[in-house]
Amino acid sequence: MDRRYFSKLSLLSLASMTSCSTTDEQIVNGIDSHCHIWEPGTTKDYQFETIQKVAVPVGIQRFIVVVTSDKGNENYVLKMKDKYPGKIGIITLLDPATPKLERRMISNRKKGILGYRLNSKDIGENWLKNTAHMWDIAADIDVSICLLRKPNASINSIKKVIHKHQKTKVVIDHLGLVNPDDKKEVNAFLSLASYENCHIKVSRFFGNREEKSGTEKLNKLYEKAYREFGSERLMWGSNAPVEVSKQHNYSRTVDLVAKASFLNSEDRKNIFVNTAKKLFF
Repeated sequence: MDRRYFSKLSLLSLASMTSCSTTDEQIVNGIDSHCHIWEPGTTKDYQFETIQKVAVPVGIQRFIVVVTSDKGNENYVLKMKDKYPGKIGIITLLDPATPKLERRMISNRKKGILGYRLNSKDIGENWLKNTAHMWDIAADIDVSICLLRKPNASINSIKKVIHKHQKTKVVIDHLGLVNPDDKKEVNAFLSLASYENCHIKVSRFFGNREEKSGTEKLNKLYEKAYREFGSERLMWGSNAPVEVSKQHNYSRTVDLVAKASFLNSEDRKNIFVNTAKKLFF
């Protein structure tokens, strides 16, 4: 590690702890539960050092990096995890048809890969299509299955798979990408709170979703999720760099969640530290 770079980050962190730029109670050693990074010269110009520069000043010190389908992305994330010990947790992609799947998942766990992402865009409403063995292994070795739900899959399809695999830790990305104007869908989403193994990422407020639904409506959905799931099953994520731009900068993604009037100190610590920590560190 570059000692000068590390020192610079330490100073930024100290500055963040002595200011109140995001909340009345500054986030300390916070965790970003959802971001992406790429190796220099590849798909996007967004490296681990890039996100650190904008995150550390607002109290975010650790990151759950979601591996993309880009060639070599997992290797780069693992390399960064080794370079910055204790800073990175990993959610990756894995073909459930991989030979000796259990051995591979056990090996990955030793490397610090504690989550596997499934996308309904790839498998539709049947979350168990060719993946049932993966769900069972995840329960046995204590790692999470993370679901990215697209419009082609209903909330009820998620409910069915969670009901069948109540010993497997489940994380649902981006507040389930629920349409806050669809009361039936919202109620179905909130009903998932009855499953104690179900956790929610409070993320993806901006971009096209904001234009369609409006931040105010998404904030109300966030509050409803808080009331039903409790802060101990919610975790904040920036979704960087997808939603981090000049208009929607990193600190704004923090503020939107951290400054919610219905949170107390313990809630903020759960949403910005504890929930992600217990699942991915």
